[in-house]
Amino acid sequence: AEQRAEQTALGAEAALHTEAEAKQELERQLEAAKEATEEWKARHEEVKALSDQAYEIMKNEVRDRDAELKTMALEAKRLHQLRFEDQERLKEHAMDMETEAEARARMDATQAEDAKAQTQAERMRANEAEREASRLSAELEVERARFAAESARAKSAASGLTKENADLTVSRNV
Repeated sequence: AEQRAEQTALGAEAALHTEAEAKQELERQLEAAKEATEEWKARHEEVKALSDQAYEIMKNEVRDRDAELKTMALEAKRLHQLRFEDQERLKEHAMDMETEAEARARMDATQAEDAKAQTQAERMRANEAEREASRLSAELEVERARFAAESARAKSAASGLTKENADLTVSRNV
């Protein structure tokens, strides 16, 4: 029994020793787990810091790009407005030129019609003057003929008077 007790005591001592080794192993493993956890936490913090930094960089880049796009959109809108205003000015200028051309064409047409009317009036006056000249020429011919006839009668009468004068002079002398 003593031997058994000694064996039990040895077994218990070995078990205690094994338990102590197991406990030490467990503590070592626990310590290694704690170190791994600390290392993981440190890496996690590092990754989180890098992630936050990358997020801030991306956020800033997106904000900057958004600002650029807004600026570009405003510039495009301004250019579109300028183009629209230029087109409107060109349309107005074209309409003004067209109106001016139409007015010039109407004025030219009016001047042409006035010139045509003036030419027709001058032709009518020329025709009238030609008719008047023809009428006056005809009257002149009639007057010449009448003058020639009267002149012939006057000559004839003068020659008849001269004969009568001669006869009278002869009869007075007798």
